[in-house]
Amino acid sequence: ELTCVVGNENDQSCNGGGSSVSWFATQGKTYFILVHGFDVGNFALNVDEAENSSCSTPQPFFLTGDPQTIVSETFVGEYFLNPCSQDTSVGREGAWYSVTGTGGTVSVNSWCSSASNAEQDVLLSMYSGDCSSLRCMASAACSVATATTYAEDYFIYVSQSETNVDTPYAIEVLSTNDRCESAFGPISRGDVIRGSNIDAGTDSYELCGDTTARGAGVWYSVIGTGQVLTFFTCSDFTDFDTQLTLYKGDDCGYLSCLLSKDDNCGTATWLTHPLEEGHRYFLLVSGKPGSRGKFVLQVF
Repeated sequence: ELTCVVGNENDQSCNGGGSSVSWFATQGKTYFILVHGFDVGNFALNVDEAENSSCSTPQPFFLTGDPQTIVSETFVGEYFLNPCSQDTSVGREGAWYSVTGTGGTVSVNSWCSSASNAEQDVLLSMYSGDCSSLRCMASAACSVATATTYAEDYFIYVSQSETNVDTPYAIEVLSTNDRCESAFGPISRGDVIRGSNIDAGTDSYELCGDTTARGAGVWYSVIGTGQVLTFFTCSDFTDFDTQLTLYKGDDCGYLSCLLSKDDNCGTATWLTHPLEEGHRYFLLVSGKPGSRGKFVLQVF
């Protein structure tokens, strides 16, 4: 006896009256697809596995400094017994994504209907490990965040609530750059970047130049082109006492401090230095001890 799993007709995304269906196919189970219509004629049938329907086929996020957003039309994925959930006896249908750790904090955000009604929204869970032995890092409706290890892979599971079934959803993934290992970039001439050190930590890297004490800062990477570059935070948008420090090195564990500037345009800063072609540099935008706020960084 056959059981109907899913059906559809006249999918608006298909041209010429075609149709499409999606479902989670349990491993080892045989399914039958009936193609029928109101008339006779020729057709082409394509069967593909959804990229993010299981932990083994996650859709990757690539963190570049800007928030990365994915919008999905519906949940299509396995019923997964979420190890982050207190109720491990009930599986939820969901979709899988992956992200590589930056050494900073990675945040995953969704757009919830309301904070007081979060159970009607998607559940976001983050894991480390591999698909056979996932370790729960964080789980919540609306937004989650966790500290990550540089170059380590993490999984994100987006699952539906009991009342949020087969509805569109969107998630945004972003990372902090408050460690050298999670530096945003490479940045280059012409870039105008808005940033903040409000939630950043304080680094213990070598001091040089005008800087004798350092507060919280964020990092950017630069690849030299054989030209002189200027880094500039002098702007009405910048609202705290900034410092700029330029380091050279391919590895965050072995950096050489080249130059540091402080207060050369009011309490903001600019720094100019030649960058050798093909060499890697790191720029630290920091504040004096206790000084935090937002800034705009221009590169020219």
